[in-house]
Amino acid sequence: MASSCRRPSDMISNLPGNVIETILMRLPIRDAVRTSILSRKWRYIWAKLPEIVFDDTLCQESVENQHGAKTKLAETIYQVLLLHHGPILKFTLSIPGLESSYEIDQLILFLLRNGIEDFTLQMRESEPYKLPAAFFSCIQMKYLDLHFCVFKPSPSFKGFSRLTSLKFCEVNVGREIIESLISNCPLLEQFTLKLTLEISDSINYLEINAPNLKFFFFQGILKSIWFKNAPLLAEVEIYTENPVDNSLAVGGVPNKLSSTLINLKILTLYEICFEQLDEVSCTLCLMRSSPTLQKITIEACPDICGGIGVSEFLGRQHHSDIVLEKLQKVNMQVVSDTRAQLEFIKLLLAKSPVLETMLLEPKSMKADEGLNLLKVITQFRRASADAEVLFKDW
Repeated sequence: MASSCRRPSDMISNLPGNVIETILMRLPIRDAVRTSILSRKWRYIWAKLPEIVFDDTLCQESVENQHGAKTKLAETIYQVLLLHHGPILKFTLSIPGLESSYEIDQLILFLLRNGIEDFTLQMRESEPYKLPAAFFSCIQMKYLDLHFCVFKPSPSFKGFSRLTSLKFCEVNVGREIIESLISNCPLLEQFTLKLTLEISDSINYLEINAPNLKFFFFQGILKSIWFKNAPLLAEVEIYTENPVDNSLAVGGVPNKLSSTLINLKILTLYEICFEQLDEVSCTLCLMRSSPTLQKITIEACPDICGGIGVSEFLGRQHHSDIVLEKLQKVNMQVVSDTRAQLEFIKLLLAKSPVLETMLLEPKSMKADEGLNLLKVITQFRRASADAEVLFKDW
């Protein structure tokens, strides 16, 4: 009789600890904390999670214009962390409108004492958040993703010796600090840098000295980027926001980089103007310096002023030593049927012996313009007998 009155088996509670941990880490932090009321066995299981995410799922309403709500939210986050036991290896704080406060400073100090290795901070407010001095002593940091912060370490700062991934998005930081930081992170493999126009104006150029770097993304305005020491670089994305009178490189563009990007397989360039000679020269320079390049993606932008001598320059490249021996795929936005852009497409087809597909995407182009463009391109000589030229959405 007694056996028939037993409670049904709790299958979830009897799962292995690592499975329960995985389930809880997939829940919003609000729901993970609430599992404490399920039973004694579940009480504070969440408090041992090595990964914690505080995002906009934590607050029911926007805090962007509510000062009291912002303060209360920061206090709640800090209180939740005080209940946590054990190391916190990964932490994300991504709540728009959350302001700098004493609680946020204390939160970072708490994480430093609990072995943080993966840290993401996204706080959009009226003034950038200034990281506390103690933050720069976090020697175990492996992954760092900062948004809208002030990154200003002391002169004695020697970098993060274990860092493998770095993202700066609208971070207030100087050129010397960026260059020193990446050169003092010997294990760095991924670097993303998105600059505001104001910060870009103060930097102008950037030197990349990162022997283990494999991925680089840049968005902003720079006069030049020098890959001084990046032999393992496999993927590059550059999104220029330059006015038409500026370019990727100013004051003369070399034929090739001083250091060959022997491992670069994927090159993505945004907002390239084919009527600007320096921008086209930079593109060719990167291509020449990347002998194992397999995929090129180019998003073109229309030119306002028009360029001089670009198509003639590209025409001369057909007789140059440029050969894209490994190039297999080209994705390219086409903004018009200008001679310069046609010459660039013609060059790629003629210099890519193993090309498989060239996907062209018309942008702001009338149907008759696109048809005329297609007729012209299909007549270009192709070094690869297998190369297909495709038009997207046509």
